[in-house]
Amino acid sequence: MTSSGLTEKWKDVSPNKHRVGDYTHEVNYGDLTIDWQKADPTIRIALKGIKGDEIMHTEFALSTISPYQ
Repeated sequence: MTSSGLTEKWKDVSPNKHRVGDYTHEVNYGDLTIDWQKADPTIRIALKGIKGDEIMHTEFALSTISPYQ
């Protein structure tokens, strides 16, 4: 996930073959939350707007990205 700077607003978003999901033109910042209480910790990454409202997010288990399985 790529977040913009709070002072940046993109007019155009370049094509990217690696992009999964949608994109936003809204000014945003990134938020990362890890739930270490689960047997397989959950990672949640989100983009939030200036007022803290969530624009988009994704969530996945640590085991899905860990080389130690």
